[in-house]
Amino acid sequence: HGLWSALVRTSLYHLHRSEYHDLNWRPNLLIFGGPPAQRAYLLHMGASVVQERGITSYIEMLKGNVSELISDRDKVQRNFSALAPRYPNVFFRADIVPDVYRGVVTIAQSYGIGNFQSNTVMLGWPNKRERSASYFRMVEDLILLDNTLMLVKYDDAKGFGKHRHIHVWWGGLQANGGMMLLLAYLTISHHLWRQAKVTALTVVDSEDARDKAKTGLENIFKSARLDAEAKVILRESESIEAIISRESKNVDLAFLGLRLPHDAEDPADLFDHYEGLLKNLPTTVLVHSGNDFKAAPILFDV
Repeated sequence: HGLWSALVRTSLYHLHRSEYHDLNWRPNLLIFGGPPAQRAYLLHMGASVVQERGITSYIEMLKGNVSELISDRDKVQRNFSALAPRYPNVFFRADIVPDVYRGVVTIAQSYGIGNFQSNTVMLGWPNKRERSASYFRMVEDLILLDNTLMLVKYDDAKGFGKHRHIHVWWGGLQANGGMMLLLAYLTISHHLWRQAKVTALTVVDSEDARDKAKTGLENIFKSARLDAEAKVILRESESIEAIISRESKNVDLAFLGLRLPHDAEDPADLFDHYEGLLKNLPTTVLVHSGNDFKAAPILFDV
């Protein structure tokens, strides 16, 4: 027991002393959801991305006061023990919070020790328009805390399909694009996704830009040693939303970049925009990269 405690202390000390760099970025994932049986898709997506590379924690939050909900919390914790054999690499925990969205931010910034902290947060996409303002405020706070965000809109009818085709919508040479490619790469190394094809798609406004964009994406794939296909689409008169819906409606999983509301923008309008787009798509992960991630191509060599 004494030797084990000493090893743990030594490991934590080295983690605390280590410095962050793109080359050692790995997902330490916090999944926030309700009862896991109702959010199994979050566990599936989290397990596909993290596997043995990082730490995955699933947090079920109970809204209310500790004095009133402590027995409920104990019951939830006992129920988690039955899930452990199915998800051996996931830590389960229940927390009592006065407000769910504020609770997410509080837990995200306090979870871990030293450099051994969460750097990625996964949430389900909200299903109520009236909550969009609070939801996006929470998302903005999580990003300010340097978390990568994965917001999952799950297709109840199709699930993850046949685990054979993933689309990554590339919006430019920026951290969101690099993070989405990295997440797709991590996903296809999971045994359920091992036969999946990754296609990175981007939209341009001219023929001149098409060849340049295709060459640029292919160079990124080559330097990252990522087996993926580049597809460059000429926009013409079609909207970006219509192109995305047409191209990706029949794949098994899509990654899209996430933007926050502009200063003068009503969060409900942005919610409506994404709802209109997502309703025609398969299970989709909206991604916003943490500020610390610079999308170094060598990152894919894991």
